[in-house]
Amino acid sequence: MRKQVNAEKVSDNLSREAQSRKEILATMRSLVERYGYSKITLDDIAKSLGKTKGFLYYYYPDKEAILEAAIEAESIEMQNEVDKALALETTGLAKIRAFVLVCHQEIQKRQSILSQMRNEIQPDKSRDTLRLLLDKSGELMKMDSPLIKALLQEGMKDGSLRPLKGNKIEALAYIISLMLHGIEYDYIMGNADGHGEKRLRLALEALEHGIAP
Repeated sequence: MRKQVNAEKVSDNLSREAQSRKEILATMRSLVERYGYSKITLDDIAKSLGKTKGFLYYYYPDKEAILEAAIEAESIEMQNEVDKALALETTGLAKIRAFVLVCHQEIQKRQSILSQMRNEIQPDKSRDTLRLLLDKSGELMKMDSPLIKALLQEGMKDGSLRPLKGNKIEALAYIISLMLHGIEYDYIMGNADGHGEKRLRLALEALEHGIAP
């Protein structure tokens, strides 16, 4: 009985800690979106939460660690939305289309915070806010290519795509990933002109005509 009680306490503590981290990251994102990263302090985050700095230090060693965790959480949220979209589709071709368009829509939703962080480039520092975004984008691109490759293979298996050989599959997966992250890079760097989704749809249409049976 005592072991069960202790297990429940551990579970409750972990649940509270997870919720606290979630609240800290949400507050960080909100403050960065409104004021910019460099203008907010740990005191500001703690005040918005109704907590003390000691509360923040329990979970994160400094403001940069909170930012990194917030960016990581954004990536996880985006992946969750992609997973939901893929689950609704039945063919490899449809899943590739959904993957690309949902990723773009999720990037669009974060345009305001990207704009704030872009304005805070610190070239004299190795880990400025913009670099964190670019590094995370690069990590995601490395993860996207294998997923796109799997979707291409699924499409060839279900007949929605015509057969391709190994090297061509990998090259095509890389091109699709590069196309998506090129537009993401435009958002990060402030070069997006509002026609990203239209270009993606046209590119997907051209791609479909080229690889569909």
